[in-house]
Amino acid sequence: MGAYIVFLIILWFPAIAEANEWYLGNWELTEVRYPNITAMADEEAAAYIGRTIFYGKDSVQLIDNTCSNPVYKTEVETAGDFLTGRRFPLESLEIDRPSVDILNVECSSGGYAPGLSVIKKDENTGYISWDGAYFKITKR
Repeated sequence: MGAYIVFLIILWFPAIAEANEWYLGNWELTEVRYPNITAMADEEAAAYIGRTIFYGKDSVQLIDNTCSNPVYKTEVETAGDFLTGRRFPLESLEIDRPSVDILNVECSSGGYAPGLSVIKKDENTGYISWDGAYFKITKR
């Protein structure tokens, strides 16, 4: 009986892992918010709207870069820690919860580009930041 339960858990685990990979797929930048000080002009931000990012198991196609062999790491950040670190509340991004999931992508090529950190709003919506502008991304 014990071996049977272990077998069922092993079969069930990939389904759990896949469900937690909410970030995989194509995402479109759909709007921009400026919850704090920004170095980005409205015209520059507008040029990003409609562009896409692809998060895949083997690579990430960022706006102007490719990330090979990505390593995805998620962490939970409390609303208080978010406010302390970014100097604006989660509510500025339409997130009204006591904590938020943050996805960080590490690339073998190093460097930094828009989309290597995602603030998860829900399974189909998140935010990425660049020069103080926060772009809403929507799963396509």
